[in-house]
Amino acid sequence: MFALGPARGTVVGFRFPPSCRGLNVPGYHLHFLSEDRTSGGHILDMTTATGLRIEAQEAGRYEVVLPRGEGGFSRASLGRDRSGELQKVER
Repeated sequence: MFALGPARGTVVGFRFPPSCRGLNVPGYHLHFLSEDRTSGGHILDMTTATGLRIEAQEAGRYEVVLPRGEGGFSRASLGRDRSGELQKVER
């Protein structure tokens, strides 16, 4: 984990509702890319300055392409809430 000082750039992300718990972690998932494309990463916390522009789009569809075959994914248990595991990894 690292802190990035003042920087201009773009934040891109999505928010998953609780109903997607088995496929992803509910809540916001944001990434930053600096304007000069030399810095960025997963956002855990941020503050903003003046001149902020926000654009949002609501998507009514979420498509996941699953691997075929008898690999590990076909046996995956997608019913459990893994948000606690993610918190440990990200911090």
